[in-house]
Formats: sequence, structure tokens, C-alpha cells
Amino acid sequence: TQTMIGSALLFQGDAETALQTLLLEEDEAFSAPSLAMAYHALERFAESDEALARAIEADSEPVAIAQAYAYRSDADSALDWLRRGFESGRDNDTGDPSLDPAWGSLVDDPRWQSLLTEYGFATDQLAAMEFRISVPQ
Repeated sequence: TQTMIGSALLFQGDAETALQTLLLEEDEAFSAPSLAMAYHALERFAESDEALARAIEADSEPVAIAQAYAYRSDADSALDWLRRGFESGRDNDTGDPSLDPAWGSLVDDPRWQSLLTEYGFATDQLAAMEFRISVPQ
């Protein structure tokens, strides 16, 4: 989707192309958190605020909203929305927190690791999971 491509471009450092790609996404609930990040990267802060407000209004995934707040270095709001996501039972895919640049501003915040551990999403917890996949024959 356009949102996934736009997000990849954003994290590769091409915020302008990312923004143009994100604007092509038809699903506002999916694209608005990423738009908030792209506008922030371009120092278009009012538009970033507007995109984040649209994300909340459009009922975007709480974890995506949390990522947008983390990208904007608002740790308190990011952690609040992340907790909401974990408690909602909705899509709680944080990705690998050690690899995902959206979470960068939270890495040194002790509340971040504590929250991930509380809900079973800490890197060491994820690494300890055993996956057994069988292919039907």
C-alpha cells in the first residue's frame, strides 16, 4: 500500500517523496499517523498536528498513533497510546522495537522497556518464543 511505501521512504530520509506517496493512500485511518510523521520531518508542524488529530478521529490503530507521537518525541503521549493499543486487543504489532526507527525517541525511556515487558513485547520475550510451522503435505 501507499502507506507502507511512504513510511519506508520516510525512514530512508526522503520525507518529501514519502509525503507525496502517503497522500495517495485512500484509507485515511491507515495513512494519517504516517502523514503526521512525514509532516513533522518536513517541519510542517501544524499539518503534523492536523494529521494526528485526523488519525485519532478516524480511529487509526492505537499503536500507529503511538508511533507517530514517538516519532514526534512526545514520549508521554506515545506511551499512553501504546498502552491503549495493548489493552484494546486491536492490532498491537510494534514490530521489532530494536529495529523500528519510529520508536527511536523511546529507546532510552525506562517506561518503554517496562511497558513492553508488561505486555510481552520486549525484544528478549519475542526472541524466546518458539515457532513451529508445519507445511501440509
